[in-house]
Amino acid sequence: MRANVTLPGDLTIEAHTIDISLHGVGCGVPYELRAGQLCAIELDLKENGGGQVELQTIVRSCRQTADGRFEAGLEFVNVPDPIMETLRAILS
Repeated sequence: MRANVTLPGDLTIEAHTIDISLHGVGCGVPYELRAGQLCAIELDLKENGGGQVELQTIVRSCRQTADGRFEAGLEFVNVPDPIMETLRAILS
């Protein structure tokens, strides 16, 4: 699914999810993100029974793929209980 990642300084970049779990999301991004960097990700969970959500994350990893793109691993931080329940329902 499409996602928007907001970096410090209010820079928002378009991304796409590769995978998602209760603890975080893997996503394709247009350039390298710095491990340890705080950011927010906006996900559209409507197709999966949820709504538009914004979650605080921390970049845990980012690597360049063979085709020159980047894949980032973002860990969710302080997920509100209602959103966690939505994620549990979607992922079960």
